[in-house]
Amino acid sequence: MGWITVSDGYQVTVRGSGRAAALACRNAKGRDLARVPAKLRKQPDVAPLTELCAWLADHERTVRATAETWMLRSLPVPATLLRAVWPDPVWRRTLTDLVVAPAADDRPDLTRCGLLRSVDGTRGTGLVDLDGETLWTDAAAVCVVHPVLLGDDLTAWRELAVELGADQDIAQLMRDVWLRPADMDRDATAVDAFAFAEYEWGSQLEQQVIRLGGRIRGEAAHFTVHDDDPIGVTVSLRWQGPQSSTYLNGLTWTPSARAIGDIAWSEGIRILTTLYTNRTVHEDDQPGAAEEYQRFCARNRSRRDLAAETGAPAAPAPRERPRRTRDALLRADGIT
Repeated sequence: MGWITVSDGYQVTVRGSGRAAALACRNAKGRDLARVPAKLRKQPDVAPLTELCAWLADHERTVRATAETWMLRSLPVPATLLRAVWPDPVWRRTLTDLVVAPAADDRPDLTRCGLLRSVDGTRGTGLVDLDGETLWTDAAAVCVVHPVLLGDDLTAWRELAVELGADQDIAQLMRDVWLRPADMDRDATAVDAFAFAEYEWGSQLEQQVIRLGGRIRGEAAHFTVHDDDPIGVTVSLRWQGPQSSTYLNGLTWTPSARAIGDIAWSEGIRILTTLYTNRTVHEDDQPGAAEEYQRFCARNRSRRDLAAETGAPAAPAPRERPRRTRDALLRADGIT
């Protein structure tokens, strides 16, 4: 924006965008000042600019939180909405270089993923595929893909992003993901690994829990992750208050009556491994998070594989996931 002249020949403007937006000032001789003089800040022409800086910072936080929600739940985003927000530099910077996929039955078609590079009213949504080729899709909606759904291709996408100099505004490709091995029991809804990880003070653990979006109630830390619906994640604790030592116990997903999807599984394990890694009391014989997770997976091989060895009844094959319903999308804060 341009300069606005205020008293005594001073001029003010807003420089930057989003959280970097700041009030700038120069004197009557045109020299930039390091800070806005206090006598100017409450003037009628200056106070609205201060409010504008606050609004721009809040706008960026809202945009990033919204885009992260789309990614964490792999939600379909209508192409009409992308076209509407793309001219906004904050939206464009936040969405550029995220891995998206055309939506099929409101789920990502993972065979057609690409880095989001452009949105055009005529050509559609411009993507760069794993071969580095530019392609355009006229899909009515695209899903911002949770990285765990990229499976074995995740490393290739990370390498492509580095090669193209992609700088993601929200952590998608570099987010920690936890895959279940092919031979692991898909019916597992509890994790007994990482038990007895210790924090010297309960307040230290509580800070970590809050940072991860959870709250401590009773003798457990409670979180919410998403599959088609919100799923509770409970980390049981030996909790005696913020001024006493605290231990982690196990993790469970609730309700536990259904199989846990890959996104909810990965996010739950991410919570647990983060709490484990950031513990403040370390024992020499404690393994790293990745090693401990591998041990847990090995202990929970699927009934299908065990059946092949023992002749016991096998678990039923996983069912194909149905189309997301409108109610499910609304519960996930999706756009219908």
